[in-house]
Amino acid sequence: TPCLTLFFGALILGLSVQAHALPKNLSELRAIADGLTETRIKHGDIPALFSPPVVHVIDAANTYDASELMLLVARPTGIRMYPQSILVWHEVVNEFIKGHGYAITYCPLTGSFAAYESRVENVNLIFDVEGRLYNNNSILIDRNTGSLWMQLPGICIDGPLQGKGLKQVPVLWTDWAHARK
Repeated sequence: TPCLTLFFGALILGLSVQAHALPKNLSELRAIADGLTETRIKHGDIPALFSPPVVHVIDAANTYDASELMLLVARPTGIRMYPQSILVWHEVVNEFIKGHGYAITYCPLTGSFAAYESRVENVNLIFDVEGRLYNNNSILIDRNTGSLWMQLPGICIDGPLQGKGLKQVPVLWTDWAHARK
């Protein structure tokens, strides 16, 4: 089906980008941080969401068109859906479930998405869009330490947490018609 093709295409693209882009040592991390592309966007210009309200599928049934793209994320409390129309404006959703932090990320320039457990060294990190880009992909900044993170593959490239990585959470990209079933 078109939805599965889109998902597998994104999955393959995501894996090939990650395999190619993974830095091998601290000097490669520094080179990435030194080579970021400046934009007119500054930290704080794109407001990340923080624990948005949960709307039941039945209540959202008349809100979305059948073709509206949704990012489905596996969570301890079940599957959650994040509409692309919201992600495109905020790029990061920070959530806390049962004491654990999660970051759902989307880069409109590349169409890449990822979800992570945002707990590092027993601290739940809170992420924002930093404003600069790496290979046209968003750079994130955590509010806790000011460290810079690659949106894909969730690796810290600069700051106190340099070299740390975030654990990925399973995601699926589909449309509203399939998601609500």
